[in-house]
Amino acid sequence: MTIMKSFEEISKNPGVSFLILDPTESHLQILHHGNFLGGNWSSPTKKLVAVLGINSEAQPVQIVQKTVKNIKEKSYGFAEFSASVEKENDFIGLDIPDLDFTFKNILPIPIF
Repeated sequence: MTIMKSFEEISKNPGVSFLILDPTESHLQILHHGNFLGGNWSSPTKKLVAVLGINSEAQPVQIVQKTVKNIKEKSYGFAEFSASVEKENDFIGLDIPDLDFTFKNILPIPIF
């Protein structure tokens, strides 16, 4: 499934945010209110757009499709992560991650 089709399906669900590794790969960003612009007579090219930030600091951003890429990193298991998420010392003390995490550099985050 293409990123365009995936984004279109996921963004139909209200409240879904996106966690994305920024193009410089230096920090994570949370995007919300993902949608499409274009795909009509006056603007035939569809653009993936979202909002970065909140309140008066919010900025519209375009997600450039060619920046969405596969990643393979090491991660913690869900049990390890969830057991330490509320205790900072336990979180800091986690061992070296050992599970392979293969996905894209953008993840949908549903409302829990």
